[in-house]
Amino acid sequence: MTVCLGPANPTAPLPVSVNLVADYLGIFLDPGDAQGEMTIKALTMAALDYAEALTGRDYVGKIYRTRMRTANQTTLRLRPTLDTANLSVSANGTSVPSAEIDVWAGAGVLSFAQPLSGDVLIDWRTITPAALMPAEEAAIMLLVQHWWNRRDQGGIVNDAPYGVRDLLRSCAIPVAAMR
Repeated sequence: MTVCLGPANPTAPLPVSVNLVADYLGIFLDPGDAQGEMTIKALTMAALDYAEALTGRDYVGKIYRTRMRTANQTTLRLRPTLDTANLSVSANGTSVPSAEIDVWAGAGVLSFAQPLSGDVLIDWRTITPAALMPAEEAAIMLLVQHWWNRRDQGGIVNDAPYGVRDLLRSCAIPVAAMR
């Protein structure tokens, strides 16, 4: 089971700034209006989470932990974009040397020199892209605008505007992306 332990750097800026989103929405953010800024930031973070689920990419670096029972496995598939500098694997409480792990970071695949058996614990961090692709940024803006316009309707808004899924799928990491 994989668990997200949280952002790798909680103070890191979002890939889409709150001011940019506010400009897109046609909103003037008063420096004294913390609630408006927090609402836009929360909606932007929710849109980024939505985009991550559809693309398989992390837009905000996160730390993950997975624990599994294995029997003679030589490869494991995790979320794509692994940060190989921040990866640790242990089997039955013994650390697996990094020299015995071949990481296909973009595909999220770990290949082991020796088969793993028993209780395997993997801690890793994801790599975030340097910048959003234009389609990703457009999808984020459309989602935030959609949710912003419906924020006072009460209940849960769980739909996405037309085209968002297609924009994000065009940026998705292919499932079969292996080297």
